[in-house]
Amino acid sequence: MTKQRDTFIFYRSFFEAIEEVEAESQLPIYRAIAMYALDKKEPKLTGLAKVLWRLIRPQIDANWIRYENGCKGAEHGFKGGAPVGNQNARKQPQNNPKTTLNVNVNDNENINDNENGEFNPQDIF
Repeated sequence: MTKQRDTFIFYRSFFEAIEEVEAESQLPIYRAIAMYALDKKEPKLTGLAKVLWRLIRPQIDANWIRYENGCKGAEHGFKGGAPVGNQNARKQPQNNPKTTLNVNVNDNENINDNENGEFNPQDIF
């Protein structure tokens, strides 16, 4: 079965790139984007339309991957999380301190010996 979606993302960058192409080449590019983004049907393009398609397709492919991963997550979401009897799901970490100790104590003993009030970068280091 061919994968299908009901919606897809159309980016401004797609629109701006397609607007730079002559009017008779725009419709095939728009159709290619819609057909691939909705039904994953590979378009047959030539010329400048093919060049634009090669720049646009990686973004649509990335969106398909996100969509498919979202569908996988939705399948597991219907399960309602970990079962009540699963003790591992409720187990707390063993060595989880309540506070974090500051191990980076700064015992800086530098004293500014500049008596005339001017800034001296050597005083910092």
